[in-house]
Amino acid sequence: MKKSIQLADFVFEKLEEDILIGRYEAGTVLTEIKLSQELGVSRTPLREALNRLRQEGLIADVGKGILVKGITERDLIDIYEVRMLLEGNAVALATINATEEDLKALRQALDMEEFFTGKGDYVQVSKADEEFHAILYRVSGSAIYQSVLSDMHRRIKRYRAISIESRDRGRCTVEEHDKIYRAMLARDDKLASKYAVEHIKNARDYLLRDKKEV
Repeated sequence: MKKSIQLADFVFEKLEEDILIGRYEAGTVLTEIKLSQELGVSRTPLREALNRLRQEGLIADVGKGILVKGITERDLIDIYEVRMLLEGNAVALATINATEEDLKALRQALDMEEFFTGKGDYVQVSKADEEFHAILYRVSGSAIYQSVLSDMHRRIKRYRAISIESRDRGRCTVEEHDKIYRAMLARDDKLASKYAVEHIKNARDYLLRDKKEV
């Protein structure tokens, strides 16, 4: 039983990742047989994983197939709205709680983000961006903020990648992260919170404008 659960976890994480990065585009219809063959697993762990994906709203049943829903534009708007409501508070708490080691870790993530943006290495930029936000969420000291915001940040990874791959937006992201960091360094929780909300709003506006232009 334990082995089946572990395998179901693996299948869930693999399928969720493939949906979130767009390997399975929204509107794609899959079947259990095809997925079972592709992943090399039996139907039992696959069905457990699919049930979890249904609960997350990433897939839905259609006829004899499985419809990939992915992250819709409405989902994207809602996620950014919730992030604007929560992340400002999380960053304010992080500003108050951050140790010197935490601030050094933020500076390192920011330096890596700036370096790889200049190199045009967007895979590494995305990793540095993820690390920067992960530190903020952790240092907030709130398990709830960390869990909710980490999950939302992960769910929009495909769109964050699109944003990061724009050199103009990439540079703006570095500048916005730097403003958050400097406000935290000055222990100005209100200013850090303000900059965090502005950063999320700018990212949302860029993505929605980009989607319309495409």
